[in-house]
Amino acid sequence: MPATFFLSYNLMKAHAKNAALRDIAVIAELHKGQVCQFLEMTRRRAQDFASDGFIRTQLLKEIRGSEVSFNNLSKYLVENKITIDESIKTIHVLSMEGRVVASTDNAEIGKDLSNKTVFIKGKDAIALAENPDGHDGLPELAVSAPIFSMRCRLGEAKRTQQIGVLVNTIRLSELNKMLSGEYHMEDYSIYRDKERWKNIAVYLVNRDKRMIINSVSVHPPPTRGGGKTFPPPVPLTEGEKGGGGRFSGGAELLRNL
Repeated sequence: MPATFFLSYNLMKAHAKNAALRDIAVIAELHKGQVCQFLEMTRRRAQDFASDGFIRTQLLKEIRGSEVSFNNLSKYLVENKITIDESIKTIHVLSMEGRVVASTDNAEIGKDLSNKTVFIKGKDAIALAENPDGHDGLPELAVSAPIFSMRCRLGEAKRTQQIGVLVNTIRLSELNKMLSGEYHMEDYSIYRDKERWKNIAVYLVNRDKRMIINSVSVHPPPTRGGGKTFPPPVPLTEGEKGGGGRFSGGAELLRNL
């Protein structure tokens, strides 16, 4: 009897452990999909703003030294762009020298960002970069996209001239809600059984092991952790330079920053 009992106990224990691991794997895949979708939406938003005709024409005027266009462009960003997406904190328009020529934050106008990763990568392609000096002591996400002129240069019938870089600074609060479970009971949620997973905490950690997302289970979360991340990294985007990233249960969120 004792041998049979212990054998049955070990079998049930192994079965319960495997079932729990399978459930956690499913949850991890769901969260990974949400993070990927969020980042892809931020990339598309930056690309959409950078292709806006008014921004492109007004930036050219500003480059030529028109103070009127400078004011018009900042006003346009405040009234017509930042209101579109509540996850966006600020919008900057940079010259090719890296100077902020227009912004939704007047205090940022005139600043030199030429040495910032988001500008350097944004000149070549849509790029994601972490801003370690974000508000509240937590890093922010900066998404940049090149801006091209409306008109072609002489002798280049099918090409346009690059005239600047657009940078969106992203609020991570919406992503935090997804990871903390605040959306689980909504009608559009992927899964609604919040009670079942109430003891599960999800974090995003940068390459310096700094947590960049709060957890519903820890207040406040530790700023640095020594936990290991075992799952293999999964690319957020493929086949593109500058905007690639990786996420897997606490592994690097962004790569090649």
